[in-house]
Amino acid sequence: MGIVVKIDILVFSFIMLAFLLVYYILNAPQKTPAKRMFVSIIVSLMLNTTLAALACIPNGINEPWAISMNTWVRSALLVSAYLPVAAWMAYIDHKIFNNFDNIKKRGVFYLIPFYVAAIMVALNSVTGLMFTIEPGNVFTRQFGVIVVTIIMYLMVIGLLYVAQKLKSRINTKHIKVVFGFMMLPFIASILQVPFPDLIFLWPAFAFATFMAFLLLEKDAMLKDSLTKLNTRVALEARVKSKLRRHEPFSLIMIDLDEFKQVNDMFGHKVGDDALMVVASILEDSVKRTDMVCRYGGDEFLILVESPRPHAARYIKDRVKARISAFNKKGVKPYKIAMSFGLKFYDHSNVNLKHLLSEVDQLMYAEKEKNKRAAQSRSEE
Repeated sequence: MGIVVKIDILVFSFIMLAFLLVYYILNAPQKTPAKRMFVSIIVSLMLNTTLAALACIPNGINEPWAISMNTWVRSALLVSAYLPVAAWMAYIDHKIFNNFDNIKKRGVFYLIPFYVAAIMVALNSVTGLMFTIEPGNVFTRQFGVIVVTIIMYLMVIGLLYVAQKLKSRINTKHIKVVFGFMMLPFIASILQVPFPDLIFLWPAFAFATFMAFLLLEKDAMLKDSLTKLNTRVALEARVKSKLRRHEPFSLIMIDLDEFKQVNDMFGHKVGDDALMVVASILEDSVKRTDMVCRYGGDEFLILVESPRPHAARYIKDRVKARISAFNKKGVKPYKIAMSFGLKFYDHSNVNLKHLLSEVDQLMYAEKEKNKRAAQSRSEE
């Protein structure tokens, strides 16, 4: 593969990563652990694609400047090559455990290949274990690179084993996606051993990162920052799609009764906790094919995919039963009460605005009914 072709591929990978970085920074939720880790993946890959492109220039040019450049750039690349993997492992850790404090503690462990490579490269002029510059200024990897790479992949396999052991407690979809795309650079690194002149690794890493963004991070950008539910925009887009295809479905509008009193009595932090409790109960009460969103404030909306007219009623009863069980436990200083508006759609002449208005009116009608019932009980 010619030098120009190699550099073109790496430059394209760099540009793709740069656009992804800018888009992600501008559109992703601010200051989340997942954002910091995903940004570190992209930045470390941009660093390595830059170094890989620079390494193509002097290789084979038998001039003093080229030999010096080849030595220093290759040294930097052999060390920094393990940073994207460390960042990916931290990202996977976050998806498994969702505990950023633990990731900071385990970060040193994930960087072991980086530290080992840095030490071996620093001693390479004496040991020659990582690489040699052959006559004609030809770079050749040595056994040390294989050793560090084996350490790295053993750590990845160990993390995969942990994910497998905890599959009943984690989002296996996310883990499968991340590990699935990690296989691309894994295969590329194996292919590059017998074909060192081919550029497989960094384009494969860039593609894996881009696909992980599309399937994981872009979806997360459409999540409510507090409850982690879908946003109103995401749910409305899905409802519009179903309306265009004239598919039957139901909507359930939910509003928390007297939620302002929870904030006034216990503070907004407790109020936020109540919203997260409700979000968890709602998600546990629907099927995976259904969609729950935080519609705004203390309002929630559920899209029920079932074509059966009474499916929404079953979900409402399930939610009410779980809310009642939560209130009876008394584990929180507040009680949760809800009003519901249900609407089954099976017509082709209803637009989204009309449908949402109708289900909203049904919800407020039940809310007024609940208020009157509460007043009657207080007067008795």
